[in-house]
Amino acid sequence: MPFGNEDPEAWLPLTVGVPQLSVAVGGVQVATAVHTPGSAGSVMFPGQGESTGGIVSLTVMVCVHVAWFPTPSWMMEAQVGISFLTQAVGPNRTNLVAALQTAYGFGGFGNATLFVGPNVAFQYLATGTLPSTNDAALGLAFGYRWLPLTFLAVRLEARYRYWLDRMIHETGGALGFGVVIP
Repeated sequence: MPFGNEDPEAWLPLTVGVPQLSVAVGGVQVATAVHTPGSAGSVMFPGQGESTGGIVSLTVMVCVHVAWFPTPSWMMEAQVGISFLTQAVGPNRTNLVAALQTAYGFGGFGNATLFVGPNVAFQYLATGTLPSTNDAALGLAFGYRWLPLTFLAVRLEARYRYWLDRMIHETGGALGFGVVIP
């Protein structure tokens, strides 16, 4: 607590700065690996049919990330992603994921920073004529955010999510490009 003429911001655990908004309109999920507990751990690529174990797929999910930086060290973010898989053989798939994430930036979200934080996600998955599936996940993300220009943000992120209803472990990576709105 400040006394006398001391700087009142010197004792705050988080330095309050001007809030900043960043919108990533080109975020792309580049890879996902899924593992079901107790499975044999076999690997499958999209279009190969059913698998009794894990799935490793190179999928493209176009994402929109809207991040708000209430302080220089904290990020709060909403994410929405969608992908469609149309197959000559087998059912078509529509995947819609919405997520909320908060992250701590080591050294603050300046020109370049490492960050880590928890997330929660919700998924709607429709596969052909089968009933749609809804699920929720809890996870953790670790990444690197770089501002090569004052208005351009580049982000590389790795994440883990555990889908609660299906008991599935998911790891994924993402590369995103965003516009910083002052």
